[in-house]
Amino acid sequence: LGLALRTRVLLPLALPALFWRALTGEAVGRRQLEQVDAVLAGPDGLLASIERAATPEELEDVASDLSFTATLSDGTEVELLPDGAHTPVRWENRLLFVRLLEHARLHESARQVEAVRQGLLEVVPESVLLV
Repeated sequence: LGLALRTRVLLPLALPALFWRALTGEAVGRRQLEQVDAVLAGPDGLLASIERAATPEELEDVASDLSFTATLSDGTEVELLPDGAHTPVRWENRLLFVRLLEHARLHESARQVEAVRQGLLEVVPESVLLV
């Protein structure tokens, strides 16, 4: 990738905006997450459904069996807060759950993206990544 940038060879890399934005240090958000997980972050996805719930009963329809855990892209389950597996999503904590789940999914590959970034910076100046 670095060599391609240096030599101006075009590579057809179909990587999601979530990767490219993280690589260049740009902010990432739900829009980028939707590209890789529409079931979670799409307009009719879990996050939006929880946010749209107008009553505790509506939330129960959407989130009755959820706890403060996230399943990452590789299938790994992580707790979003201490003892999250035993902390149910309730009306009072639903927006915290949405925020923590979105953050966990947006940043689950941060170490890998940083490794790619550091590798690129060995070959190309940082200013090239910001173009």
